[in-house]
Amino acid sequence: MSLFSSSLFRELNETELKELMVLHFPHDTVKGYSLCQGGLFNTTYRVDFVNAPSVILRLGPVHRELLMGYEHDMMLTEAEVLRRMKTAEIPCSEVLFVSTDRVLVDRDYMIVKYIDSIPLSSAKLLQEERYRLDEECGRLLRKMHEIPCEAFGRATDVLFGKGYVSFYESVLAEVSDLVGKSSRDGFFTKAESVRILAAVRRHKAVLSTCQKPVLCHGDMWSGNVLVKQSEKHCELAAIIDVDRAYFGDVDFDLGNPWILSDAFLEGYGIAREELETRERKIKRTVAALIYFLIEAYVWHAQYNGEENAQNGKRAFFEKVEILEYN
Repeated sequence: MSLFSSSLFRELNETELKELMVLHFPHDTVKGYSLCQGGLFNTTYRVDFVNAPSVILRLGPVHRELLMGYEHDMMLTEAEVLRRMKTAEIPCSEVLFVSTDRVLVDRDYMIVKYIDSIPLSSAKLLQEERYRLDEECGRLLRKMHEIPCEAFGRATDVLFGKGYVSFYESVLAEVSDLVGKSSRDGFFTKAESVRILAAVRRHKAVLSTCQKPVLCHGDMWSGNVLVKQSEKHCELAAIIDVDRAYFGDVDFDLGNPWILSDAFLEGYGIAREELETRERKIKRTVAALIYFLIEAYVWHAQYNGEENAQNGKRAFFEKVEILEYN
C-alpha cells in the first residue's frame, strides 16, 4: 500500500519546512532532510543541521474531518504522556517543541530528538536476542501500567475534560463514536450498529470491575519499539507513538493481539493462564474489538485501503460474536 494513498498525509514544501526550523532553531542551518517512510496518519521527517543534533518533525493530519473523536489534540496529549513515562524512567521520545497554533502551517506539529535506531519489527535478531527484547518490552509495559491516571478514557479525552468515571462508560463511548462515524457512510448497517453496541453493553458488569485507571500504551507492538543495533549487541532505545494512550484497564493493552509472546509475558510478570479467566478474556476481547474496529475505520475512511478495511471488519465481527456468546 502506498504511503501517498492516505487522505491524512501531505508533504511540506522545502520553504515551509525550513521556515519551521528557523523558528525553532534560529542559530543553525538545515543541512538536509528526508521523509520517513511507514506512516499514514502523521507526515514525518528527519531533519539534519550543520551544527545541532538531528531531530524528527511530525506533522499532524490534514482533512481533520475524517478523524475519530480522540484523534484531535493528539500532539499535546502525546507530550504529556511522554512526560509521565520519562518521570517513571521508561525510555521514550524526548519532546523539544509542540505547536498547535497553526500559523506557519495549518497543522499541529511536534519536534523530538532523533534517536539513531530502527524499529524492533525491522531488526534481524537471533532468537535469544529477540526473546530478551520482548521480555524487556513486557517489563516496561508493566511499568507503564503502574502509572496512575485521573479518569478513564483515551488520554486525549481525559486531558481535555472528557474523562469517564468507569472503564465501561469510556469503552462504550469510544465504540459508539467509531460505529456512528462508520455507519454514516454505510460501512455498517443500522442493524450491525445495534448489534455491536448490544455486545458491549452485555458485559457492563465485567467492564465495570476496573476501579483505578492506569496508563496504557494503546498501540503496543514491535513497530513502536526502537532498538539500537550493532554487530555484537542490540538494546532497546525507546517506546514511541503513545498518542493513542488509554487511561484504563491493563487488559486494554494485553488484549492487543500482536504482543503476547511468552517472553513478553515473562517480562510483564504474568502467566498466560491468568489471562484465561472469563473476566479477563472478556476485557481482552473488548480491547481487541476496539483495535480491529479502529483498523477497519482508518483503512476505510482515512487510508483508502478497502481490502484492509474489510479484513479488519471480519476480524472485528469475530470479536463481536465472542462477546455475544460468552
